[in-house]
Amino acid sequence: GELIFCEHGRAPDAGVRKWQDRINPLWRKLFGGCNLNREIPQLLSQGGFLVADMETRYIPSTPRFAGFNYWGSARLA
Repeated sequence: GELIFCEHGRAPDAGVRKWQDRINPLWRKLFGGCNLNREIPQLLSQGGFLVADMETRYIPSTPRFAGFNYWGSARLA
């Protein structure tokens, strides 16, 4: 099978990551366990998936701390 994913996660910019780490504890409580600062490629790999293709970018008109997005597809290793 194929896993199609679209997730916000840890940003590449140090300043944004700092804010993600600061905000994440409250964010997680307010938004049902959602996390801003997860390393999506690493989590997929740890889950036994090989990423077939992946794109990343900041979503326009979204605060940068919540707007870095990963999307693509992965298959079981």
